[in-house]
Amino acid sequence: RRRPPEYRWEPCPREALEAVDDGAEWRELVRGAAFAVPLAGGPGATAALWGAGDHRRLRVGAGGPISWDGGVSGAHAGLSARFGPDGRYASGVAASWFRSEVDWTDRRARDGGASAGVHELRMASVHPYVGWSSPEGAFAWATAGHGKGRAAIIDPLAGRRSSRSAMTGAAAGGGARLFAAGGTTFRLRGEAWATRLSVDGDGGTIEALSVDVQRIAATVEAAREFALPRGAARPWAELGARWDGGDGEAGAGLEAGGGVAYRDAPLGLEAEAAGRILLAHGGDVREWGVEGALRAKPDARGRGLSLSVLPAWGESRSGLARLRDGSAAAAAPRGPRLDLAAGYGLRVGGGALLTPYGGAGLAKGGGRRWRAGVRIALGEGFDLDFETVGEDGPYGSPERRAALTARLVL
Repeated sequence: RRRPPEYRWEPCPREALEAVDDGAEWRELVRGAAFAVPLAGGPGATAALWGAGDHRRLRVGAGGPISWDGGVSGAHAGLSARFGPDGRYASGVAASWFRSEVDWTDRRARDGGASAGVHELRMASVHPYVGWSSPEGAFAWATAGHGKGRAAIIDPLAGRRSSRSAMTGAAAGGGARLFAAGGTTFRLRGEAWATRLSVDGDGGTIEALSVDVQRIAATVEAAREFALPRGAARPWAELGARWDGGDGEAGAGLEAGGGVAYRDAPLGLEAEAAGRILLAHGGDVREWGVEGALRAKPDARGRGLSLSVLPAWGESRSGLARLRDGSAAAAAPRGPRLDLAAGYGLRVGGGALLTPYGGAGLAKGGGRRWRAGVRIALGEGFDLDFETVGEDGPYGSPERRAALTARLVL
């Protein structure tokens, strides 16, 4: 199948709708939109035009000595293509536009007064990329990007002061299977990236600033698959080396991880336990974490109970692993936490699948996260999903949002 076109609409929170009469801008009303439209297809070759938009409300420290209140908006569009035997080559280009506008208030003045202002950042960037993969499991990718914009500070006394800003970055990675025999597989994976963010300054209040960050990492993983009477078990271990450079925590490091996964096919159960630790690092960095998972899955047609229980403690996955899984934006708290989710698939009408679902997360320190929704699949090619989400505390800044998503497979 070709990559399905996807249309997404996320309505804004209630407080944004109530602010329309106060001159709220359009981006307050549309919290997110995304689409992907196939342009051409054929054996081993496809092309697609895609786009996305999002808006996120930020509110931190309300009523405290320092508070922030504002939003971050972005729009993204691009063209991607796959070609060659089995579509093993990929290339494309993405363009992004970003704007943040945050009001800040500092109430720490000795005379009981408060100072306030606005921070703004606007930037547009372009990111070309290429990729390659083989049927044997080897892959490689590379991307680069450059963006320009302006940073500004606005306060009642000094007015508006602004400066040019820029971002430049590049990243590359790859992996391959080194050895496979008797159910044991050794894989090698590596990534490298570097980025620079600079602000020219205005010669006065806004100082010139340049921040550089780099990382190089390589990991060797060994895994073995064991067939069992009711399913399979897969223990694995990995050893990785990394080097961090630039203006962050610099130095070389060595990290290790491992775990075991078990699958019971007749019952549709999966269980997993894993952990990782940063054994050594040249900078002042300490990282470790453990996590577990227990999942019950519905049948092949999506009917029945789905359940997941996910306990974790510490930084159970590296930042690179979160990037590969697409979850870097949802950085979890470091203390103990527990995430639960459940759903139930029901056949209704003329073969449609209705799945109500919900979930909750709890973390030490009062962090809470919840989600609830309902998904309806109309045949194999079209489904609708309505979901509401809320989170606060260590999971992130207080946020409430709703999303309506439609997917169509051609």
